[in-house]
Amino acid sequence: MYARMFDKSNAVWMANDNCLPQLATMALAVGTGGVPVWLPAGGASGKPYDTLFGKPLFWNKHCESVGTVGDIIFADWSQYLIGMKSGQGATGKFDTSIHFRFDADQTVFRFVFRIDGQPWWPTAFTPPKATTDTLSPFVTLATR
Repeated sequence: MYARMFDKSNAVWMANDNCLPQLATMALAVGTGGVPVWLPAGGASGKPYDTLFGKPLFWNKHCESVGTVGDIIFADWSQYLIGMKSGQGATGKFDTSIHFRFDADQTVFRFVFRIDGQPWWPTAFTPPKATTDTLSPFVTLATR
């Protein structure tokens, strides 16, 4: 996954909580020993967040369950586009009411926005000197 990331400078990891037992036992072999690839927050990494291969790791309950596609995601969110509906009320809709909570002497606010998002890239990129490996700003781990 790390090798398939197009630009690693802005990339972060996201994983389901139930991936922790597998990540905690992963290590890279170095001679007769090894080096862990996952480091907890405040531990040897010295960072206020968990890391995987030195990049931030965020636990996300919206990721798939361990062993399925999408349980671990390596993403560069600078390559994601977010758009808001244009036209009348392009900045959204904002309403207030002093009547709804009149008995409690409160004003109620309501904000309505219509937004959507998608990756900037329509497909993965194949470098000119590569034959099969593709690069992408969003990489998921295959089913295992």
